[in-house]
Amino acid sequence: MTSATKRQLLLHVGSPKTGTSAIQFSLYSAREYLRSRGILYPEGLIQSAEDPKHQSFFGAIQSANSAKLAASLVKLQSELTDSLHTVVLSSEGFYHHMHEFRKGSWRLIEELGRRYSVRVIVYLRPQAPYLESIYRQYLKNPRGINAEFGSSMTIQELMAHPRIKQNLDYYDSIRQWAAVLGEDHILVRRYVSDIVDDFLSLLRVPKTKHFLEPKRNLSVTRDMAELLRSINTSFDDQRRAIIIANMERAIEKKTTRQDATFLSPAESRELMACYQECNCRVARQWLGEKELFPDYRAPDCVAWTPARIDLDGMLAMYGA
Repeated sequence: MTSATKRQLLLHVGSPKTGTSAIQFSLYSAREYLRSRGILYPEGLIQSAEDPKHQSFFGAIQSANSAKLAASLVKLQSELTDSLHTVVLSSEGFYHHMHEFRKGSWRLIEELGRRYSVRVIVYLRPQAPYLESIYRQYLKNPRGINAEFGSSMTIQELMAHPRIKQNLDYYDSIRQWAAVLGEDHILVRRYVSDIVDDFLSLLRVPKTKHFLEPKRNLSVTRDMAELLRSINTSFDDQRRAIIIANMERAIEKKTTRQDATFLSPAESRELMACYQECNCRVARQWLGEKELFPDYRAPDCVAWTPARIDLDGMLAMYGA
């Protein structure tokens, strides 16, 4: 690289529940191969080998901590060589918590734009399945990080939460990044099942044996979710963790299966209609199309009635 050429920095921001962990695991597993292709997935900035996201880098920007960001950039620089033309950083916190950013956070992102040629990559999925997926995740997340994790809230209560409503407005969320970096520095992608393949296509890298298959993300069923709502407010962390681990083993062994949605078809359609205009604005501005999710159809299922499950029987089943 010449001194006049900026390195490309691809900032993968999520959004949550769009295969972010799978992308991170695959890129980390093939980091040496990627280096041979001129691409750096920085090892010194990851949270851990088991959870290889660049959380400290995100944390520095979220807290507007310029000293912490400078330290992260020093670590990043130590891994760079002249043969590396692209850096990939990944944390869905950049999307999930962007509405908590301070003015100083955006100034640090502007500074990144002066150092690197930054492109933000954001994957989006229809709001209704996004909400379904994140609700199940929130129920089994460790308690104490925020009020929603490990709580007893219903999906309707989560849907009404101000931060979730902000995250569901894809246009307003992406617009904040575009206001700082420029519209042409935003790359919007639709979530697809073969998400790793799609991301590698952006890097122009073929999927080879170097990219290991990530562990499958295990999603609880509706009955399991209702059990979690019950124990989240009454069981201690240790007993709760045992139940969740046994649930995940049952899912992994396929002794249970992912079932229907929490939202009724009418609720799903109503939610999608609420965000139709902002979705169309995203599609027009960043995809050159009329609709963001033209193929989405609300699932045909019976509305969820949670009160009729056998809680005692489920507790016995999952080792409580």
